[in-house]
Amino acid sequence: RYLNASQKNSEAKKKIEKAALHLEGIAERASPIQIPLKRTRQVIQEYRDASARLNYLTQRREWLEKESGRLYVIVPALLRSFHWEDDAGGDQSINKYVSWWQLTRINRKDLVGSLLFGIRISVVIGLSVVVLSLLIGIPLGTVSGYFAGKTDIVICRVIEIWEAMPTFFMLLLIVAITQSKSLFLIMGVLGIFGWTGFGRFIRGEALKQRNLPYVLACKNLGFRHSRIMFSHILPNAIPPILTLLPFSMMAAITSEAALSFLGLGEEGSTSWGVLMSEGRSVFPGESYLLWPPAIMLTLLLVSIALVGDALRDAIDPKLRQ
Repeated sequence: RYLNASQKNSEAKKKIEKAALHLEGIAERASPIQIPLKRTRQVIQEYRDASARLNYLTQRREWLEKESGRLYVIVPALLRSFHWEDDAGGDQSINKYVSWWQLTRINRKDLVGSLLFGIRISVVIGLSVVVLSLLIGIPLGTVSGYFAGKTDIVICRVIEIWEAMPTFFMLLLIVAITQSKSLFLIMGVLGIFGWTGFGRFIRGEALKQRNLPYVLACKNLGFRHSRIMFSHILPNAIPPILTLLPFSMMAAITSEAALSFLGLGEEGSTSWGVLMSEGRSVFPGESYLLWPPAIMLTLLLVSIALVGDALRDAIDPKLRQ
């Protein structure tokens, strides 16, 4: 029995060795194929990744083409100088028989085209008035807050006197003197009389910054006052002012529309205030000429207000924490 068991064991070992040699032979014969198979797997994975990226780009291109088609009518009105609403009008007597996008103004111009060009006028006026107000208010407010003392008192009195001047009556006076009703005149008057808010705000920020250690260090290093004010204090005081810009832009757009509505705007222009004034002259018989510019003005102001709220939330350090 022992001999039989040992023989069987030796036979099993031989079979195992034979099987191992057979597997080694298979591995040797398969080794040239493994490298191409591995490369094939890599190529397939790269193809899948490229296909996913291509599908994403295709979807984005389709979305961009769709949105570009929607903006195709609005963008030319905002960028081009050619006013195609001049030649797109019709007869005002048929307004009651056509759809709202085919209405004609009193001066026989297309109403929808005028509304689109009115967006450009409102945005340009808002930005121009804000920029002009910043150019006047920031330097005066920074100087007032930095030097304080008598300089601050004098500039504050100037701001108070300037705020006491009624913008509307000053514009009436300027229009009577110049005998001109232009958008540039309205922008200039609104900017010249609208800088006091920025001046007061930047003055308060400069008063906070003037006694901080970094300002004292700049003074000890012998920096000039202008360099300290506009290179060190002003950059730290600008972020809080950014939250005021959208609301100042809203005020400028509203003021321009109100002045144009009251007859101080450029006659025949596409300003929404002028359009509302034309609609008021034929109200209530043709009230459909009054509501479109009023609704557009409201939507623009609400949009700017939402941007201002988002900007304020983004800058507020408490909300960021």
